[in-house]
Amino acid sequence: MSMISMQSALGLIVVVLSMLGFFYVLNKYKGRFLSSQTGNLSIESQIPLGLRQRLVLVKAREKTFLLVISNDNATVVHSWDD
Repeated sequence: MSMISMQSALGLIVVVLSMLGFFYVLNKYKGRFLSSQTGNLSIESQIPLGLRQRLVLVKAREKTFLLVISNDNATVVHSWDD
């Protein structure tokens, strides 16, 4: 292997490891970074329904919503007042 290809491979490994580390930290602390400042909106619970869908319980002020979320759509299944 030539010196240039070894440097390129090492650079690629460093970039990939940096990205993995960034996504790990983002996933671990996402609740702290993505939380609402006023506290009026919160995700109470979520359950995966498959690879691309999940059932989410969202509370917004005095109302609660049950949503089905997919990659390109969100559908309100039910809503009620608290």
